[in-house]
Amino acid sequence: MTAVWTAAGDSGLEAWSKGRRSRPMGACTRSAVAGPDGSKLYFADSPLRTIYVYDLVEPEGLLANRRVFARTPEGASPDGAAVDVDGCVWSAHWGASCVVRYTPAGRIDQTIPVPTTQPSCVCFAGPQLDILCVTSARENLSAGTLHAEPHAGSVFLYQSAAQGLPEPEYVQ
Repeated sequence: MTAVWTAAGDSGLEAWSKGRRSRPMGACTRSAVAGPDGSKLYFADSPLRTIYVYDLVEPEGLLANRRVFARTPEGASPDGAAVDVDGCVWSAHWGASCVVRYTPAGRIDQTIPVPTTQPSCVCFAGPQLDILCVTSARENLSAGTLHAEPHAGSVFLYQSAAQGLPEPEYVQ
């Protein structure tokens, strides 16, 4: 991607390329992850409980054809995400104690329970990129919830049958 991404206050992220601004991504962008071939960009807008997908226009790196990829149920805000080699999107669902794997068509393929209500992000690790790492948060949890969820704020590791994508490296 050859665009420069900027935080745009209330309008979320924006892409700038060759002096032109692409339309804003969303008001509360929680993840921006590319598909395996780099032709799509997924992002979660937590307050709207919606994961959107854009087409990436190269070589400019601009966004086009925004559409709804998935909507989450009441009480489940999509948060950090990762994409696997099959093009499936893994999304931490803040408030819902789970991570959900969506097929490239946006259908739920797998749900992994997490022992805390606030899973915050996911990534793949290990030599084969087959360990799903799930971060979580303790933010704004009551004393009673913290007592019931003593591992809130921890990182959880799950062996996965899926293989993640390597994180892109910046090359100058």
